[in-house]
Amino acid sequence: MGRPDAEVVAANDLQSAVRRLDSSLSAYTIRRGSGEVAAKTIVTPEASVIVVNSKYLREASHLDVERVLAHEAGHLALEAHGETVSPGRLNGESEWRWKLRYLGGTALEEYRIERALYELGYGASEMAEGESVTGSLHALNCGVFEAMTNPQSHADVRFFEARILEVVSNFAKVLDYCGALSLSGRGRGYPERDLDRFGRANWDDFVGSHWTERIDFLATVPDVRESGTGKFTKEMWHQIATLEEKLLKRVGFVFEDAPSIGTYGFFRRQSDQDTQSRLDRATEEAMARESQA
Repeated sequence: MGRPDAEVVAANDLQSAVRRLDSSLSAYTIRRGSGEVAAKTIVTPEASVIVVNSKYLREASHLDVERVLAHEAGHLALEAHGETVSPGRLNGESEWRWKLRYLGGTALEEYRIERALYELGYGASEMAEGESVTGSLHALNCGVFEAMTNPQSHADVRFFEARILEVVSNFAKVLDYCGALSLSGRGRGYPERDLDRFGRANWDDFVGSHWTERIDFLATVPDVRESGTGKFTKEMWHQIATLEEKLLKRVGFVFEDAPSIGTYGFFRRQSDQDTQSRLDRATEEAMARESQA
């Protein structure tokens, strides 16, 4: 995939290793949905390093390890081509639109890499399999309530906003993993058909019709082996931000501009009845998972 050379290291504490290697990732966590990150690529002016979770190395097959390294090589290729999402705002872009564009852009990087891996003959990522997607939906549901009940969220709306965006960002990546698998021939009805009853209920609630719109967009995006130069126009980045805005709204939250005071607001836009229904489902699923442990 046109990747540059990189050092590969195994870390017993992946989270601490990543934070130590890149000070800009001081808030980095390895928790993703119902599982943990297997590896993380760090690119600095001095070196490129792929840090692999040693726990994963002990448990995974050789083929699975190869797949993880191939995925991380895709991140290196994006860096080498200058095609990672820009941390800066586009001209005239509001702060909250930038946040959604960045959220969507980082998820899209996962899609471009995964789509290439399927074309190269690798099997499905665990993140896109039914059991894992069900777990990620549960983590999304629970993550929203964890943010809503955090005392700091009540005192600081920007803290609350950041926690919700973190939860939605993690799930957006899962959706784009699923998008890559779907567009690589998984078949009609994926991923809903592979979910259990909790997963299907959460999918209908949090994703629903958004899936078709997201898949239609992803189908227009080249995989990591093909240069995206000239394709990622301002209009496309606007479309990416709009997709994530719609996903955020399905989760129950919206941004609204407040030009008179030069800022914006972040609001919950969901009825108390719907919120209670989600809480009841999260509680029932948690109890079912505990009984099966």
